[in-house]
Amino acid sequence: MQYPNVNLQVLTPSPQPVDPDMLRRIVRLDETADPDDLNALEDLRVQALNIAQPKAAYTVVPIDAHGTDVTELAGVRFTSALLAENLRACDVCVPYVATCGTELDEWADCLTDPLAQYWADTLMAQYLRQAHAALNDAMREVFGGAKYASMNPGSLPQWPITEQKPLFTLLGGVPYSSGIRLPEGIGVRLTDACLMLPAKSGSGIFFLNETGYVNCRLCPKERCPNRRAPYEKQNT
Repeated sequence: MQYPNVNLQVLTPSPQPVDPDMLRRIVRLDETADPDDLNALEDLRVQALNIAQPKAAYTVVPIDAHGTDVTELAGVRFTSALLAENLRACDVCVPYVATCGTELDEWADCLTDPLAQYWADTLMAQYLRQAHAALNDAMREVFGGAKYASMNPGSLPQWPITEQKPLFTLLGGVPYSSGIRLPEGIGVRLTDACLMLPAKSGSGIFFLNETGYVNCRLCPKERCPNRRAPYEKQNT
């Protein structure tokens, strides 16, 4: 399989309106809700569309060395037995980041009403989904239609959140006073505690996978709203 010879690729999908009916369902407002609340939610939905600039970035990197619990990607060392197992049959992988964008994050920070803040948080999550959708469109091209999966630092104990640091290094991150900053045009920062800012951001590694690997199968959090597969206790 041939892979594109790329450095960091930045995706800036055009923001799409968040479906108003879906938004009301998520925040649990129905037709019996206070009209003032419904109007305020609609106003925020329109504001978010006018401000949103979701973004994503990725790069295709070679896997230089495979080990039992260590993997070296483009000269950067990662420590995780689960990651090593998932990448064992691969010769390249795709580190990535997606975000709702600093623009929405700064807008939400200016809101003082707790209910409005909750609604804004919900809207930012939807624009993060749009960034992920753009990434998945790109991955179908990168992997030539072959099946692929992803892992995310901090989503499982088997790959701790501290592995965000080498991941951000692969994405061109540079140190700043409080952590690591990705290149201009992406706007995502990693704090010293390995938390991403804006908070509605996600990162990980895509890789070829024919078995249908999903993080959720190793995660016991039953009430997670983002669960995509049932927990399989025997895999832990």
